[in-house]
Amino acid sequence: AAIGGGNGEPGGTIAVEGGAVTAQGGYYGAGIGGGNEASGGTIAIRGGTVAATGGQNGAGIGGGRTYDTPGGADGGDVTIEGGTVTATGGFASAGIGGGLGGPGGTIRILGGSVRAIGHNLSAGIGGSCAPGGTIEISGGTVRASSSSGAGIGGGNDSAGGTITISGGEVTASSSAYGAGIGGGYGGAGGTIAISGGVVKASASDGAGIGGGRDGAGGTIAISGGTVSAVGAGMVCDIGRGVGGSVQEILFSGGSINSAFANVSPAAKNRKGAAVYPVDFLIGTPDVKVEMFVVDDPPLAYGSKDLYTNADGILRAWLPNGRWFIDLKTEGGVQERWIAVVDGENCLATRYAPGSVGFFVNGTDIGEVIGDGWAYDAVRGALMLSGAGPFELSGTLTNATVAIAANCAVTLSNAVVDASAVTNAGAIHLKSGIAATLALMGENAVTGGVGRAGVTVSGGATMSITNGVSVAAQGMGSLSATGGAGAAGIGGDDSAQTGTIRIQGGAITATGGASGAGIGGGSYAGEQSCRIEISGGFVTATAGEGAYAIGAGVRDGAFSSDFGHVAISGGTVRPVHSSALGIGSGADKLTSNMNSMRVTGGSVVVGYGAVDPIAWSHREPAYPVDIDIGRADSPVTADILVDDGNGGTVGYGMNDVRTDANGAVRF
Repeated sequence: AAIGGGNGEPGGTIAVEGGAVTAQGGYYGAGIGGGNEASGGTIAIRGGTVAATGGQNGAGIGGGRTYDTPGGADGGDVTIEGGTVTATGGFASAGIGGGLGGPGGTIRILGGSVRAIGHNLSAGIGGSCAPGGTIEISGGTVRASSSSGAGIGGGNDSAGGTITISGGEVTASSSAYGAGIGGGYGGAGGTIAISGGVVKASASDGAGIGGGRDGAGGTIAISGGTVSAVGAGMVCDIGRGVGGSVQEILFSGGSINSAFANVSPAAKNRKGAAVYPVDFLIGTPDVKVEMFVVDDPPLAYGSKDLYTNADGILRAWLPNGRWFIDLKTEGGVQERWIAVVDGENCLATRYAPGSVGFFVNGTDIGEVIGDGWAYDAVRGALMLSGAGPFELSGTLTNATVAIAANCAVTLSNAVVDASAVTNAGAIHLKSGIAATLALMGENAVTGGVGRAGVTVSGGATMSITNGVSVAAQGMGSLSATGGAGAAGIGGDDSAQTGTIRIQGGAITATGGASGAGIGGGSYAGEQSCRIEISGGFVTATAGEGAYAIGAGVRDGAFSSDFGHVAISGGTVRPVHSSALGIGSGADKLTSNMNSMRVTGGSVVVGYGAVDPIAWSHREPAYPVDIDIGRADSPVTADILVDDGNGGTVGYGMNDVRTDANGAVRF
């Protein structure tokens, strides 16, 4: 070694208290530590600036090459309490830990700034083609990287050893087959315990935290700290690497910024209960959370070193149930929160009882937390996270109704006005969710700037129906108005739109500037939206430059590929200018030439205002006006049209009415 043992000699006892130290190991020797076929000895660094580079097959700090020694000579006993330390392993050797073939030994980092770079087959901190040994990090700033070894843990084909992180800022990465923290290529994760600190771990074919590629076994326990782990592609953030497995994952504390699907096997707490990620939207990015106490019912949850992420979210993992939490951020005031956990349907809101004047199933949303719903007065959000059914009534201003689970919702003389709030929709349907919206009485929703009155996110499906029974001989109504850049019903500004199904009710939808009445917002790009109208009385008014039903404005033109519009019933009246009634523009993509279908209903729009042209089954469709002579009256008729195959098919007549002049257009 440059500093330490000669050929075949361990490093002895080495202490660096200060100064500038540069150590380049000789052939097979460590930069600081053991010589060829020898362990690192006892090494303590308490200050100074240290740059240590291993020779051929030697660690930067730790053991020399031990390839021919049975069991390998380890990295010795390394303690770093301060200073600025850069340790670079030689070929196939750890930055800090074992030389080629050597386990990591015992490595403690209590402080200082540490950069450890492992060469191929070795860990940044830990073993080289050998287990990681015992690694303890309780302070300092630590950055460790490798390729087929772990950033921190085992080398190639080796387990992570025992890794304990209780403090400090730790960043660990593996660019090839190892875990960020845990096992190397073919290595199990070992025993990993994180109780504090800010930890960031990333890998490609290995887990962010856990096993390397093809590694089997190991346990991971997180009880505190702020942990962000990323495994690329199909690899888990926390758990198994590609082709590997992990025995057990325990989450009993900490802010763990991984999705439920990216933790495998599924996490449990120390009592064996399954836990799920719950997002506390505190709103302030990167702020320390000084208090996080689950007290009703009592639940032990580790809260050391908790911070929000860049979006102002603290992600805790809690078991099923309803939990009250006392939470306080640094410099903030103590707040009472409630978390409702039902599998992956999780909701956390601030709890501040008080009358609001808006009701779910007859209960004022400000008074209690309901079954499957909760209101956060600070965020201005009523969250529907259960299956319902939910009946909404009353007036809600400067707030959003967010639908986060498949459910049935009824609007019963409800007003939701978010017009004064930027980037807040009145009703927001989350991506991947399917919900029904039944209408009773008169209802009105208004979105804020950039948000729709009713937002139907890409991948979501909203079905709007008449909630009044046939026996009652009435029809519920909905007036939906979008903010600037957004649709009345459909897409937000610069966002994708899902599937909109209108099956009944009296609908008036008005787009904001550049937004469709029903359909896309502005600048949305290529769309896969579907609009299906099979009933109801629908009036859709376009925002400036957009279609009444279809695409919003994009870069002064229209969306390149809006999707599909199908009308099979109802009375539909697009209100528009510049021949922009229904569509997205036939000059955009040829796939749009067949994307407009009319197989029923009364569509009160001129032929030239449908672009691309409408089709009925296999033939183009053209408007035909019939004077019934009775104004605003229901029309019943048996109409057969050519199905394009030599036969006929019925024309949809659900909810067809004449206009004010007594005419109807088919």
